[in-house]
Amino acid sequence: MSAHGDHNSGSAASHRRLWKDHKTAAGLVGCCLLVHAVLAFQVACYNCVTHDEFWHIPAGVWNLKTGRFHYDNLNPPMPRVLAAIPLVLSGVSTGDVAEDADKETRADEFVVANGDRYHRYIVLARTTTIALSLITAVVMASWAFELFGPGAAVLSSFLWCMTPDILAHGSLVTSDAPAALSMLLMFRSVWKHALAPNMRPALWMGLAFGTAQLVKFTCIVGIPLACGVWCLFRFRNAQAAPAKGKTIAGQWLFAAVICLLTINLGYLLQGTLRPLNSFQFQSQAMQSLRDSFPLPNFRVPLPADFVEGIDHQRSIMEQQHPIYLDGLWSFSGFPDYYIKTWWYKTPHQIQLLCVLTLIGLMFSSQRSRELPLQICLLLPVFLLGFIASRTSMQLGNRYLLPAFPFLFLFASQMASFGRRPFGGPQILAAVLAISMLWTAVLKNHPLHLSYFNELAGGPEQGRFHLIDSNIDWGQDLLALKEFVDRNQITDLKLAYFGMIVPTRVGLKFTVPVAETLQPGWHAISVTFVQGKPHTIREPDGGYHSVDFNAFGWARMFRPKQAIGHSILLYDLSAADAARVRSAAPAAREHQSQ
Repeated sequence: MSAHGDHNSGSAASHRRLWKDHKTAAGLVGCCLLVHAVLAFQVACYNCVTHDEFWHIPAGVWNLKTGRFHYDNLNPPMPRVLAAIPLVLSGVSTGDVAEDADKETRADEFVVANGDRYHRYIVLARTTTIALSLITAVVMASWAFELFGPGAAVLSSFLWCMTPDILAHGSLVTSDAPAALSMLLMFRSVWKHALAPNMRPALWMGLAFGTAQLVKFTCIVGIPLACGVWCLFRFRNAQAAPAKGKTIAGQWLFAAVICLLTINLGYLLQGTLRPLNSFQFQSQAMQSLRDSFPLPNFRVPLPADFVEGIDHQRSIMEQQHPIYLDGLWSFSGFPDYYIKTWWYKTPHQIQLLCVLTLIGLMFSSQRSRELPLQICLLLPVFLLGFIASRTSMQLGNRYLLPAFPFLFLFASQMASFGRRPFGGPQILAAVLAISMLWTAVLKNHPLHLSYFNELAGGPEQGRFHLIDSNIDWGQDLLALKEFVDRNQITDLKLAYFGMIVPTRVGLKFTVPVAETLQPGWHAISVTFVQGKPHTIREPDGGYHSVDFNAFGWARMFRPKQAIGHSILLYDLSAADAARVRSAAPAAREHQSQ
């Protein structure tokens, strides 16, 4: 099945010997990990609390301190609970809020309760995600070594560690980067079991399946995908150890039990075996499932918060969401949205490596005998992209992160081509890696969240293609505060696409309104510049909704300054302000129509 198939079913000791026999490769992987840790930590220190972190981190602290999981059940608890561990050990405060308080109130009180320590706690929580990102690189390098050799191990770890999207989201407390690790562990455990079926890999398979469901609800799609990959690895594979059908079926049943047990233990068995007809579902999908299920009194073998969290997510996905792509808006989404996010936000060196690997496989008689392996690596990439494209929740390239490890494993084969240990393919891969380190990483550090490649026009032109978490997730607020202080701006008008109240970081501001716009400095998040309707925070902490193009008037002017590519600064004259005020009634009338 692979060039290094003789190692696939070997013991852990033999695998360690492989690394000892290739100390140069081990050292290079270690260097990638070290650089990734340093860069990701610097990103974590730079970024202000982002849009979703504002809720995730306080919810994780509440989950950990109370042992209850209904706070913001839109996401499973594991990533945020892990992130909360160092905070709780450091004495973080949750603040004084009522038990039935909503997630916004809890998040606001969390900011107030921790005062000047708030950003330090955010950075501390992010170190957990960085650690998980490093583990992802280690697992990927280990699997690449077993599949393709030491060169592929180095290249795969480099691609993970130096990809801008990974540096960005691998240093935030969200479920996106941890979901990539979860999917990788699911598929690697399936591969191990398919080649050598016994109870130990079946145990790891069940743990991987269950843990993935505690990380992100969408990881449930990985279960049927992994089962399909198991079949590809298992059947017509001379390297797969023989086993009886009944034995394999029993091991799969054991894995399913372990998966269910893992999910239930992750929620501390709360609400397990609750009758299906006792749930008050909000989503049409879950209502239909409940109403059509033949056993209304069926006791669901899953935690109540897990089931209600899936319902909550489905309810949101059934709603309309304004999606922006290349200057256009849609409420139903774009079929090519994620194709374009990958095209715009992936370094060209990775794109070229994928193409060259595909060409190399087409002209390699050795690799042509490994078609099932190539299908297993690319199947998650294409199916995860297809599933994401079918939803209306097209909010960012981060939704594709679970597919990245498989794409990088595929591209890492470039380092295994040829007969010599360091021939033409390896030299080309090294050249591409070094150029990527400069053009995609060091040149833009630490602004990796807003990275766009050269053909997309770079980060400066990114807002004309994509918005939201692709470029603007509220991460540059602290940098704006530094700019305001340095330039002694005393009358700032600010429309900020983020959930923390800007006054909490020391910014004095008012929210600009087109009908009464005044001259002076205006800071507008690019997501609002491009016209997205959303909730905005007032200086007193209040919320109010803004309509489409409420701040679209900013497109009439050239910004004087960009703060980290996500906040644009305009120094408007009296004539500029008058021009906006005069155009506002017509814009409002057009919007209402």
